[in-house]
Amino acid sequence: MKGVIIEVDMYSAIRTRFIDGESIRSIAKSLNISRPTVTKYCEGSTHPDVRKVYQRQPDVITDAIKSFILSCFKEDEQENLKKKKHTAKRIYDRLISERDFNGSYSTVRTAVRKLKAERTVPPQSSIPL
Repeated sequence: MKGVIIEVDMYSAIRTRFIDGESIRSIAKSLNISRPTVTKYCEGSTHPDVRKVYQRQPDVITDAIKSFILSCFKEDEQENLKKKKHTAKRIYDRLISERDFNGSYSTVRTAVRKLKAERTVPPQSSIPL
Protein backbone atom coordinates (compact mmCIF):
# COMPACT_ATOMS: atom_id res chain seq x y z
CA MET A 1 0.00 0.00 0.00
CA LYS A 2 1.41 3.36 -1.00
CA GLY A 3 1.44 6.40 1.27
CA VAL A 4 0.65 4.77 4.61
CA ILE A 5 1.58 6.99 7.52
CA ILE A 6 3.18 4.99 10.29
CA GLU A 7 1.78 6.02 13.65
CA VAL A 8 3.22 5.09 17.04
CA ASP A 9 0.83 2.15 17.49
CA MET A 10 1.89 0.59 14.16
CA TYR A 11 5.54 1.32 15.02
CA SER A 12 5.20 -0.53 18.31
CA ALA A 13 3.45 -3.44 16.54
CA ILE A 14 6.33 -3.68 14.05
CA ARG A 15 8.96 -3.60 16.81
CA THR A 16 7.10 -6.12 18.97
CA ARG A 17 6.61 -8.58 16.13
CA PHE A 18 10.24 -8.25 15.04
CA ILE A 19 11.55 -8.78 18.58
CA ASP A 20 9.27 -11.84 18.91
CA GLY A 21 11.02 -13.33 15.87
CA GLU A 22 8.57 -12.71 13.05
CA SER A 23 10.17 -12.10 9.65
CA ILE A 24 10.20 -8.72 7.98
CA ARG A 25 8.35 -10.13 4.98
CA SER A 26 5.47 -11.48 7.06
CA ILE A 27 5.23 -8.26 9.09
CA ALA A 28 5.06 -6.22 5.90
CA LYS A 29 2.46 -8.52 4.37
CA SER A 30 0.21 -8.64 7.43
CA LEU A 31 0.34 -4.87 8.08
CA ASN A 32 0.13 -4.05 4.35
CA ILE A 33 3.23 -1.84 4.28
CA SER A 34 6.46 -2.07 2.33
CA ARG A 35 9.40 -4.20 3.42
CA PRO A 36 11.86 -1.25 3.38
CA THR A 37 9.57 0.60 5.79
CA VAL A 38 9.41 -2.40 8.11
CA THR A 39 13.20 -2.77 7.91
CA LYS A 40 13.68 0.90 8.77
CA TYR A 41 11.54 0.63 11.89
CA CYS A 42 12.93 -2.77 12.89
CA GLU A 43 16.41 -1.27 13.16
CA GLY A 44 15.04 1.14 15.75
CA SER A 45 17.17 4.06 14.58
CA THR A 46 14.12 6.06 13.50
CA HIS A 47 10.86 6.84 15.24
CA PRO A 48 7.64 7.97 13.52
CA ASP A 49 7.26 11.04 15.76
CA VAL A 50 10.76 12.32 15.04
CA ARG A 51 11.04 14.34 11.83
CA LYS A 52 14.17 15.45 10.07
CA VAL A 53 15.24 19.04 10.54
CA TYR A 54 14.57 21.17 7.50
CA GLN A 55 18.01 22.02 6.16
CA ARG A 56 17.34 23.64 2.80
CA GLN A 57 18.81 27.07 2.20
CA PRO A 58 16.18 28.52 -0.12
CA ASP A 59 17.62 32.00 -0.39
CA VAL A 60 19.13 32.48 -3.84
CA ILE A 61 18.73 36.21 -3.36
CA THR A 62 22.26 37.14 -2.40
CA ASP A 63 23.46 40.58 -1.35
CA ALA A 64 24.59 41.24 -4.93
CA ILE A 65 21.08 40.48 -6.23
CA LYS A 66 19.52 42.69 -3.55
CA SER A 67 21.83 45.56 -4.47
CA PHE A 68 20.92 45.06 -8.15
CA ILE A 69 17.20 45.28 -7.31
CA LEU A 70 17.80 48.39 -5.23
CA SER A 71 19.78 49.94 -8.08
CA CYS A 72 16.78 49.36 -10.36
CA PHE A 73 14.62 51.26 -7.86
CA LYS A 74 17.17 54.10 -7.76
CA GLU A 75 17.20 54.30 -11.57
CA ASP A 76 13.44 54.74 -11.52
CA GLU A 77 13.70 57.50 -8.91
CA GLN A 78 16.44 59.35 -10.81
CA GLU A 79 14.51 59.27 -14.07
CA ASN A 80 11.22 60.31 -12.37
CA LEU A 81 9.36 57.57 -14.16
CA LYS A 82 5.63 57.38 -13.54
CA LYS A 83 4.54 54.66 -15.96
CA LYS A 84 7.48 52.47 -16.98
CA LYS A 85 9.01 51.67 -13.63
CA HIS A 86 10.87 48.44 -13.04
CA THR A 87 8.37 45.74 -12.26
CA ALA A 88 9.34 42.43 -10.73
CA LYS A 89 9.10 40.86 -14.21
CA ARG A 90 11.43 43.44 -15.75
CA ILE A 91 13.90 43.03 -12.90
CA TYR A 92 13.75 39.25 -13.30
CA ASP A 93 14.37 39.53 -17.06
CA ARG A 94 17.33 41.83 -16.45
CA LEU A 95 18.76 39.46 -13.84
CA ILE A 96 18.56 36.60 -16.33
CA SER A 97 20.23 38.53 -19.12
CA GLU A 98 22.78 40.59 -17.18
CA ARG A 99 23.65 38.49 -14.13
CA ASP A 100 23.06 34.89 -15.30
CA PHE A 101 20.53 34.46 -12.49
CA ASN A 102 19.22 30.91 -12.10
CA GLY A 103 16.44 31.46 -9.56
CA SER A 104 12.73 31.53 -10.20
CA TYR A 105 10.49 34.48 -10.96
CA SER A 106 8.47 33.98 -7.78
CA THR A 107 11.65 34.31 -5.70
CA VAL A 108 12.47 37.62 -7.36
CA ARG A 109 8.87 38.79 -7.00
CA THR A 110 8.95 38.09 -3.25
CA ALA A 111 12.29 39.86 -2.85
CA VAL A 112 11.06 42.90 -4.81
CA ARG A 113 7.94 43.09 -2.64
CA LYS A 114 9.99 42.96 0.58
CA LEU A 115 12.54 45.50 -0.60
CA LYS A 116 9.83 47.90 -1.78
CA ALA A 117 8.08 47.59 1.58
CA GLU A 118 11.34 48.40 3.39
CA ARG A 119 11.91 51.49 1.25
CA THR A 120 8.46 53.03 1.41
CA VAL A 121 7.02 54.80 4.41
CA PRO A 122 3.59 53.52 5.38
CA PRO A 123 0.83 56.09 4.78
CA GLN A 124 -0.44 56.01 8.39
CA SER A 125 2.87 57.38 9.69
CA SER A 126 2.35 60.95 8.52
CA ILE A 127 3.48 63.68 10.86
CA PRO A 128 1.11 66.58 11.50
CA LEU A 129 2.48 70.05 11.02
